[in-house]
Amino acid sequence: MTNCKVDSLRPVILILILLSVVLAPVAGRAQNNCGEIMETALIAGQNIPVGSVTIENDEHNLYVTYQTDGNWLITETHLDVALQPEDLKQTSKGNAVPGRFGYQSEHDPAVTTVTHTIDLTSWPPDSNIYVAAHCVVVSASGSETAWGEGLDFPGNNWAMYIAYALQSCELPPPDPGIIELPQSEIEVQEDAVKITLQLIRTSGSDGQATVTLQSSDITATAGDDYEAVNNVVIFEDGETEKSVEVYILDDLQDEMDELFTVQISSVTGAQMGPNNTTTCTIIDDDATQDPSTISFVEDFFSMNESGDETGNIIHINVVRQGSSDGQASVECFIMEGSATLGIDFNAMPGVLVFEDGETVKSFDIEILDDTESEPDETIALQLMNPVGAQIGSPSSAMVVILDNDELN
Repeated sequence: MTNCKVDSLRPVILILILLSVVLAPVAGRAQNNCGEIMETALIAGQNIPVGSVTIENDEHNLYVTYQTDGNWLITETHLDVALQPEDLKQTSKGNAVPGRFGYQSEHDPAVTTVTHTIDLTSWPPDSNIYVAAHCVVVSASGSETAWGEGLDFPGNNWAMYIAYALQSCELPPPDPGIIELPQSEIEVQEDAVKITLQLIRTSGSDGQATVTLQSSDITATAGDDYEAVNNVVIFEDGETEKSVEVYILDDLQDEMDELFTVQISSVTGAQMGPNNTTTCTIIDDDATQDPSTISFVEDFFSMNESGDETGNIIHINVVRQGSSDGQASVECFIMEGSATLGIDFNAMPGVLVFEDGETVKSFDIEILDDTESEPDETIALQLMNPVGAQIGSPSSAMVVILDNDELN
């Protein structure tokens, strides 16, 4: 008769096993365990290991978890918890009474895991407690009662209870972490408007932290090449990354790449890491222009002593080549060769000034005629002392006065 009953249960038990894989509840386990988790065997029929019972606690609750293995499933649980063994529900003769236990559950379909959560708010901290963990388990071979293995109740049944010491819950000290500038170097084009620097907080993020950033010139100048940095950055509790924008000032001046630094000058509420400085390079984007040079148009001029159809003035042109930006000037020296100032020619040496954009300047030499027959005579010209430009080539020239008087 017994065999027929077991056989009739077999397909039902197999269905329950399959359903338990899908429907078994996820245990409400401790999220902040304190100390060690205690584990003991779950014993059915006095001597059949069918799983385990684990006991753990956090600062608020006690968690007692039944866990079966193999083909065993849980259909009922009965749990009692007390500060003294004699306070566990039992008869006057010391026999446990699971039906009167303070925490009970039923499961249809059967499950493999059940967790009971007991509020510890009113319990003395760090005290010893006693747990009687009873359940009904089923498998293909039938149904059994099971107990969490521990100390025997004083009565004649084989019920057991477990002694458990509540674990101390000391929260770990806060870890505010380390704050650093991860990039030691960064480059930016002069016309890029801004640089974005990253501050990172690692190895912890507890509490608020305040960081002060300051910039320092190297070859770049704050106010001319970039906007000075004197920023206070706040990391709120849990924040691990912040960004800071540094604005770049563009100009039209052709210049070398320029450098400045941004440094963490102080940190409160956290530690300053070793990587606390970023060197920023502003890459010049202005095209290199040819240098401005000033020279004579040619190095030789001549005129008959009596002049030509346009008169007796020689126009000497001086040109500015390359860049014509800004003002530039040059001194023009007129020196007697074999010609004599005031007798053979008149001229006003001096400074030629090129205004912004001007490329040609000139001065005049007046040729003076006489009736004396003489060899051709010369005047020397020289450009010197440039400002805002360089002397180009030719920088000197010769003027020849061709005599037109017959020799006697």
